[in-house]
Amino acid sequence: MTMHYRDMDKEQLEDTLDHLTREIDALSRAKGTAAVQSELAILRKKWYVVRSYLIGPETITIGATYRVDGEEGLFSVSRIEGIMAWGRWLGQDTADPGQEVAFPIGQLLSPRATRSPRS
Repeated sequence: MTMHYRDMDKEQLEDTLDHLTREIDALSRAKGTAAVQSELAILRKKWYVVRSYLIGPETITIGATYRVDGEEGLFSVSRIEGIMAWGRWLGQDTADPGQEVAFPIGQLLSPRATRSPRS
């Protein structure tokens, strides 16, 4: 039976993160077909979720601005629900600029960071 990430202890989460890292690295070396790119996107999302459980929501400051790994622009966090940070993009021309969006907290980077190891 598969365990939910929320039920894993720190060691299990770290093992899962290592396993996902190896899978991402292996797929990254494969040819860039649409199927491979889709699988990579799924694995990266899983990686961010597992990382979110490892770092915990207390590491994110409501009202602070973050970069979102794999995305352009700055993101302002307005609330945290579980491992998800909800907020809005700052200064972006989008179809709905005020729309609230959510990202796993493991995908948030300090505004000075360039990118995570999984990008």
